[in-house]
Amino acid sequence: MDFYIIETAGDLNDTSLCLVEYPPEEMGLNDYRLALGEIAAPYFPENAKVYLTDESPGIKLSGILGNTKGYLIGTSRVKDVIKKLCSDNKIEFLPFMLYNHKKRIHSTDYFFINPIGGFDCLKEDACGITYDNEGKVVTVKQYVLDKKKLINAPDLFRIDKIPGEYVISKRLAQALKDNGVTNLLGKKLRVQD
Repeated sequence: MDFYIIETAGDLNDTSLCLVEYPPEEMGLNDYRLALGEIAAPYFPENAKVYLTDESPGIKLSGILGNTKGYLIGTSRVKDVIKKLCSDNKIEFLPFMLYNHKKRIHSTDYFFINPIGGFDCLKEDACGITYDNEGKVVTVKQYVLDKKKLINAPDLFRIDKIPGEYVISKRLAQALKDNGVTNLLGKKLRVQD
């Protein structure tokens, strides 16, 4: 099966699209949890609000909402498809209200989609990984997946060594496309034995 890294910024060439630049203000420093797969629900505000900014003037809504923070943000349609195909995964779906540039509600149909934890999937000797003195990943030259490790891979997951990256299966990507989800961009990953 083919897998893809999701481009969370979406189509940056289409300036008419909404682009989120900030998390809900009330999360404070805990917003990193949404980008790195840590449990965020206890820190997520009730009636969360996200505001579009003048720096990104686009107002066109899309199935996957592009953002500059590395979040996976989608509509209820995206959430429903993911829930159906990823029922065994631990994933948080955290709703928020999207406000336009005039501070008026633009949409109430978006969720931060936060797969918790990571999945061991890299063919490390083929990736060109650089580690720091504490054994943490500093850089990855290229993403190469290990075919053996993918046998039980979920349809949506984070790479365990680089939790800011989301990987999606071809099956889930096709299901989202079949459901009319827009602004879903990704790069196919190499797989090796």
